[in-house]
Amino acid sequence: MPLFSYDLHLHSCLSPCADDENNPVDLVMLGALLGIQILALTDHNSGKNLPAFFAAAKQVKEEQGIPLLALGGMELTTAEEVHTLCLFENCEAALAFDRLVEAKLPNIDHRPEIFGRQLLVDEKGEECGEYPKLLIPAADISLYEVRPLVEDLGGICFPAHIDRSSYSLLANLGLFPTDCGFPCFEVADIAKAEELMRLGVVPSSLLPLSSSDAHRLEDLGSKQQKIELPELSAPALFAKLKGIL
Repeated sequence: MPLFSYDLHLHSCLSPCADDENNPVDLVMLGALLGIQILALTDHNSGKNLPAFFAAAKQVKEEQGIPLLALGGMELTTAEEVHTLCLFENCEAALAFDRLVEAKLPNIDHRPEIFGRQLLVDEKGEECGEYPKLLIPAADISLYEVRPLVEDLGGICFPAHIDRSSYSLLANLGLFPTDCGFPCFEVADIAKAEELMRLGVVPSSLLPLSSSDAHRLEDLGSKQQKIELPELSAPALFAKLKGIL
């Protein structure tokens, strides 16, 4: 089977901790230029810049003829303050999840002078406002609730950067709860995945992933990981992540 390069963890200027210049359109254009074939936009607790992201991906495919798989996503902060990546095949499903999460976030006014701006971008790639609700806090959704909610919308989810010392599953819980049903996991350092599985911290049957977690344009492409798939499609990718392929 052919190998496809991927980056499943990208932040746009909507995430308060990302650069204002991290325009979702520029992320797509730069990703295509770097030859990354699978891209997922996963802003913190929101999917509101996904229409611009998908529009840019459509333009790249139709006008430039570049094969590219764009996925809608979100880096959800669960009630346990564990970052969890949630991926969807299309913009509609991702925005449905966005609405669900938005209703579960605490109603805290955003203060950009403290946390950074939360910029909204239209489908032309132009700034069109700022999201007023703080996107950093944990949503009222537990780790055990995430997978059913995501799968009901045809998506897939897994814990992010489990090897980090903050906002990670291992740091916050001290273990990998197999009864959550996560089919794979992300590590910030792919070299650590083998040791975690060898020590039994993470089930050896799960597929390890590693992405850039780009908060700046220059971060994109910093981790050129590849995945073996029969074809460049969301169903093929999700089947691989679930261990079906």
